[in-house]
Amino acid sequence: MKQLVCEMCGGTDLIKQDGVFVCQSCGCKYSVEEARKMMIEGTVDVSGSTVKVDSSDRVENLLLLARRARNDKNGKDAEKYYSEVLSYEPNNYEAQFYSLYYSARNCTIGEIESKAYLIYNGLSSVLELIENNVPEEKKKNAYTEVLLGTLEISVILADASDNTFKNSSYRNRLTDYSDRIKPIIMTINFAAYVAEKTVDDVKLAEYILDEGAKNIQFKVYAEILENRLLDLKKRHNI
Repeated sequence: MKQLVCEMCGGTDLIKQDGVFVCQSCGCKYSVEEARKMMIEGTVDVSGSTVKVDSSDRVENLLLLARRARNDKNGKDAEKYYSEVLSYEPNNYEAQFYSLYYSARNCTIGEIESKAYLIYNGLSSVLELIENNVPEEKKKNAYTEVLLGTLEISVILADASDNTFKNSSYRNRLTDYSDRIKPIIMTINFAAYVAEKTVDDVKLAEYILDEGAKNIQFKVYAEILENRLLDLKKRHNI
């Protein structure tokens, strides 16, 4: 028989607790059936059989590790674990969004423009996953989490663009900055629109536009969000 080895972290200290095996290193859980399969040596003949694999425990383990990596600000591991979740649950909105989020957060300066467009173009798919797969009573929280995360990554990319412009002597640096900031502005505008129209949360839309404008260095670009904010306040008598 093989020794039980955690498939997530490689740990060998697995203890049975409340009917499941728990890795003492990372906290991942395995059912008795999964543990039994992990310990069988050799191959299993399944010719002529239909095998149905229940991956729910695996997904929960991966989500546990992904969220832990997020809390630890370990973007590399968070992106890896969320991407693995999608291989089992392609309709998981959390994994879909944070895969995009960390792909952008882990990017280089030269990738900012393409990653900003990735967030902008991918946001609609994430919102559709929420609409089609999240229980009604949990939808608002899911939308809010994604929209605040969208604002956060947009601000991070804008700040990196600003710093690059300040520290660069490249003669076309303003053109490069403009190319990077445009999809960021588009993304913040779209997030505010969803907050107002889909989530029906004007305060959230106001916050997104206000924070976005505050974190854009060039007035000409900040004014795009400021004018949207003024229009929002006027329409809702704020």
